[in-house]
Amino acid sequence: MAYTKAIVLDFKSSELDWQDYSLCGKLGEYRHLEFYPELEENYSLKDFIPQARVCNSCPVKTDCSEYGYSLTETSGIWGGILFTGRDRRILPTE
Repeated sequence: MAYTKAIVLDFKSSELDWQDYSLCGKLGEYRHLEFYPELEENYSLKDFIPQARVCNSCPVKTDCSEYGYSLTETSGIWGGILFTGRDRRILPTE
């Protein structure tokens, strides 16, 4: 009688799987919003209220902002926070 050994594979999810559930990554109604804006010298945080509203309703907002903080030099909007180099600013929703 031959015995076979069962092999259990542990497929750990990628640390970036949360991006599959992000609202900004979906095509459709949010496609027109810029989440990686080229900032003008005199930009206002209020310019990004529409993006902040998307972030605030996103199911992976926390994962997204944590990822933004894990990057050393980045720019863009991550979890409702505007990252500009080493500067971070929470975006207003109103």
